[in-house]
Amino acid sequence: MQGDLNFNQQPDGFDGYSAWHAQRAHAQQLLAHKLGVPLNRMVCVRLNDGMELTGVLRLKEELLFVDTLKPGEVELCIGRVAFKQSEIESCVVK
Repeated sequence: MQGDLNFNQQPDGFDGYSAWHAQRAHAQQLLAHKLGVPLNRMVCVRLNDGMELTGVLRLKEELLFVDTLKPGEVELCIGRVAFKQSEIESCVVK
């Protein structure tokens, strides 16, 4: 019976994994807009304590449902340095 099911071919070229990635990217764009930060972009960030960081701004943890995050709970990172959005003094896209 299982041999009759073709899991490799999807109708109309539908690729669920690619669709999930597209939805995730869209959700991250919405979150970036909601937070007012340029996620996944090269930036120069100055934190409230005077530390300056340059690199790609990312979420600290890859989450399954980024659309459920609240602005006060979001942790960001550049490289291995993690910080909260509320700690950002300035952020400039390079």
